[in-house]
Amino acid sequence: MECTLNEETTAVAGLASNDEMSAHNEAVEAWLLAAVSRGDLSVEAMAQAMQADGYGEHEAQLLAALGVLRHEDTPLHSVLEHSRMQGAVLDVIQHFRYARLDALDAHRSPVDAPVAPSKVRGVRARLTCTSPDLALFDDVLSAHECSDLIEFAKEHLSANRVMSEQGEVIDADVRTSSGCFVEAGSVPWIDAIEARISTLVQWPQECMEELAIVRYSGGERFLSHFDYFNAPELLRHREELDAAGQRIGTIVLYLNDVTEGGATRFDVAGLELLPSRGSALYFTYRLPDGRMDEASLHSGTPVLEGEKWIATLWLRERPCRGLSAG
Repeated sequence: MECTLNEETTAVAGLASNDEMSAHNEAVEAWLLAAVSRGDLSVEAMAQAMQADGYGEHEAQLLAALGVLRHEDTPLHSVLEHSRMQGAVLDVIQHFRYARLDALDAHRSPVDAPVAPSKVRGVRARLTCTSPDLALFDDVLSAHECSDLIEFAKEHLSANRVMSEQGEVIDADVRTSSGCFVEAGSVPWIDAIEARISTLVQWPQECMEELAIVRYSGGERFLSHFDYFNAPELLRHREELDAAGQRIGTIVLYLNDVTEGGATRFDVAGLELLPSRGSALYFTYRLPDGRMDEASLHSGTPVLEGEKWIATLWLRERPCRGLSAG
């Protein structure tokens, strides 16, 4: 929606002096208030309108941001009345780049961290571990839900592979399985399961990648790997990190009992967890100092008899729906 300033607010090209800007102060304040009150204008739209009337890019962005983020009715007046504050604003302008609130909202972490596996309430933990930080919960899904997820996936399976940043198969032997992603919002009853998991681990659903359902047949497995993006020098990892931040946790839903094999093995801890229908493995890997926990290195051991079905949700720092990395 187009938005322009009226003639009274034709702007000074920069915050040149108190006298010059004071003449426009009331009109600018009135316009900012009117624009903010509309509720349908982003900071970017407001800044573009101010630029069209003569403001510099950074000045317009700053003033538009002040209009939305203000803590009092006339923040511009306060800035202009206090020379020390004006100096600070001029300094900010020199370094100011983007003022879009929607972008800030999309790129912030909604909370510091998801709830730790050991602190999850409402389901029975069969096993907990501190390094890596994990817990195995029973009865997270019903037998009926497990069966329904398997039947849904059977019609959408394709081979899983570890890919290079150019989209080529690096090593088909690293990961031998088939699977599919469930597009967010496409299957209401699956959305309901995801919402339940979101509540369980206290992490926003929009900050979970789309559900991945995977089948391992006889002899298939996934060699040792990290779930987080551990190679930022690769274009694909860099793009994922820029788009939605780091992966910080994993939920593995076990959809069936495996006759033999198919364990989830954590190499450092020497821990093997056998699939059990309806159970969920939850582990996190961002340490308190911000580093990623290398003790989360894990693998899926070969299925020796029968099949193994799992559904996986990865937790991201920022909203990521539609950006599933696989």
